[in-house]
Amino acid sequence: MIIGSDVTGFQGIEVKVIGNEQNRRTNLTVGCDPLILEEINLLEKEIEILDKKMKEEDLNISFIEQIGDLSPKYKQVYDQLKFANTVTKMALAKKEKRMQKLRDDQNDVSCQITASTIYPPLYVSVCSAKTLINTTERMRRIYKDDGEVKMAAR
Repeated sequence: MIIGSDVTGFQGIEVKVIGNEQNRRTNLTVGCDPLILEEINLLEKEIEILDKKMKEEDLNISFIEQIGDLSPKYKQVYDQLKFANTVTKMALAKKEKRMQKLRDDQNDVSCQITASTIYPPLYVSVCSAKTLINTTERMRRIYKDDGEVKMAAR
């Protein structure tokens, strides 16, 4: 029996009763390590920052290129911007590659939650897919299919 708590099962959860009739909120997470989810969230923020920086550098480079014949001062600034832009693109590609690997690993996980009785509210996360179950259910299996959480008879 799981009532009003946060439970994580890496390969699945099998239980008779989830929640209770007093409607205490229960959170279940299966198929992923919470540390990996935290890393994905951090990577998303870092990628957004690097993408913005890259676009700004691209804009500055294009502005300097429009000037045409550059004085030594502008040539030095231009070279520094080109170098910084290359470094930014490499860092961005590295973070995007890591993000893709983490997401692919998550999608390869096959796991489920099975329960005889489910009382609402139940917040379910199966890898990166999330849903709220707000009805009482009997003999159910909860799993991820096509990127979304689904529920079926057990």
